Amino acid sequence: MRFIRKISLLGFITIGLISCDQPSEAKGESEEAKEKLSNSGEAMISKSIAPSGVIDEKEGLKLVALEQESDFPNASLELNTRESEEVEEKLSNSGEAMISKSIAPSGVIDEKEGLKLVALEEESDFPNASLELNTRTEGLKSGKNTLQFSVEGYELAKQTEDQRSTLLANSKKGQHVHFILNNGPYEAHYDEEFEIQLDEGHNVILAFLSRSYHESVKEESAFVFKDVVIGEELEDFDKSAPCLIYSRPKGSYTLSESDRILVDFYLLNAKLSSSDMKVELTVDDTVFMLSNWQPYWVEGLKAGEHKFRLRLLDEEGNLVQGPFNDSGIRLVKIEE
Repeated sequence: MRFIRKISLLGFITIGLISCDQPSEAKGESEEAKEKLSNSGEAMISKSIAPSGVIDEKEGLKLVALEQESDFPNASLELNTRESEEVEEKLSNSGEAMISKSIAPSGVIDEKEGLKLVALEEESDFPNASLELNTRTEGLKSGKNTLQFSVEGYELAKQTEDQRSTLLANSKKGQHVHFILNNGPYEAHYDEEFEIQLDEGHNVILAFLSRSYHESVKEESAFVFKDVVIGEELEDFDKSAPCLIYSRPKGSYTLSESDRILVDFYLLNAKLSSSDMKVELTVDDTVFMLSNWQPYWVEGLKAGEHKFRLRLLDEEGNLVQGPFNDSGIRLVKIEE
């Protein structure tokens, strides 16, 4: 349900009358002007204004009525929050792979064995960001290749300007492209053109725009998903099947960065919910279940080596079939 509230300022002391249906006498040219305002058929307010001046004086106190000096007849206040806590948005990408974004409010969603899992809403929104691959994949070969991308609505090599850039491990080089080949560790690229290494067989490429602190931009035009087959003919890779691609965490962190370790991934052709598919996050021996596709961070990790793993599960808790839906163990080191 969507509520609309219209607010009228009646002076320093305001009394709100809700659904007051009792009629009052119309005074025509009287000193009081009355105006009834409706609110979508739900509640009404009735405004009556007397001329400014002292209207009562008792025990050394004066009560002064005030007329409105500034009038805002068209002012309105709307509550846009939907009834559900989750906001779901289905986004398509060239009719091949789809992303379905679901976001729960920020906050701690689970706490186990000294670790806290915190869900994050997106601080910086880039609805018009787009990433396109200009290089023809038919001409790529085994070995080194140069890829040329086009980026619009997003600036590479620029710092993401929000508070999260000061809370998470942040690249000093700025915003970039995460390039992931066959669900391996990503490479960060800060230009539209860069060199990659391809091998014989399937080369499944996922490239997406990333904030300077390595959080992915989850928008319909902000990613490229391709399979480059080199060499003998192979069975087609199904780009319409559910697919989980691991992104963060990766590499080494300082102890000062370890209180907030970003967990981020890309989800294709799958929808997460409490009653449908989920992502299982394992941190060392602690298991968390993620029912929304959004960024998270883990708090409470100590210095040393830690194991992270992501798996895409169906509604019955079974691994969804697919070559990348189990990330395997990713080692992350926190240095003292």
